[in-house]
Amino acid sequence: MTKKLLLGFIILISGFILVKLVASQNSSNILGETTNGQDFENTQEVLKNDKTKTISMGAVSLEITPRQLELNKKAVFEVNISTHSVDLDYDFLSVFKLSDERNNEYQTLEWTGGRGGHHLSGELIFNELQQDTKSVILYIEGINDLSEQIIFSL
Repeated sequence: MTKKLLLGFIILISGFILVKLVASQNSSNILGETTNGQDFENTQEVLKNDKTKTISMGAVSLEITPRQLELNKKAVFEVNISTHSVDLDYDFLSVFKLSDERNNEYQTLEWTGGRGGHHLSGELIFNELQQDTKSVILYIEGINDLSEQIIFSL
């Protein structure tokens, strides 16, 4: 009787561990990136398309506000960048990337804020958003060797 109970307990625990392992496998988020078993939507706040987001990337502060996020129109963001310790000599057409919840990538068409110095402001313009887009993810990569992403709903 004790052996049967012990065997049943071992089977039960093994099943539980197996279920947890499968559930905690790196699941894919809307961009195909791993989120360590968490839903992508729960890993970061999804902002409405009129909200300003301020982020710090090392010594650089960025304030990003969507100006136009509408279907079949170019995506436009207002970006203010400030620092007091590094030169903002970045290729911002490469620093910023945009995609949507279905992995569609949108080409960065223009950055109007220039480069260099300690304070920059300008518009970041991407290709037209596709018909059924519900949210976009703005990636910022390479400022102070750091990466960030911001999700905006349409």
